[in-house]
Amino acid sequence: MKVNYTEVSEYLKLERFKKKVSQDKIAEFIGISGNTYRSYENNPETITLDVGVKISEFLDCNIFQFFLDSMLQNATKEKQE
Repeated sequence: MKVNYTEVSEYLKLERFKKKVSQDKIAEFIGISGNTYRSYENNPETITLDVGVKISEFLDCNIFQFFLDSMLQNATKEKQE
């Protein structure tokens, strides 16, 4: 099963916009640089488990569920093809 990282990236951005917080604020909470967080948001395949947990806590969302949902959607599409 593959994760659609584009969808994960868009989800992270959407959740951040909903909370009206900057990338730098999330980075500060996590304890990383703003540039590192930006790279995570644009390339979510590089997010480690501990960082994912902190992002989920800050945004009050479950990014892991989104990863799983994305994998399941792609697996369903692959079966239909």
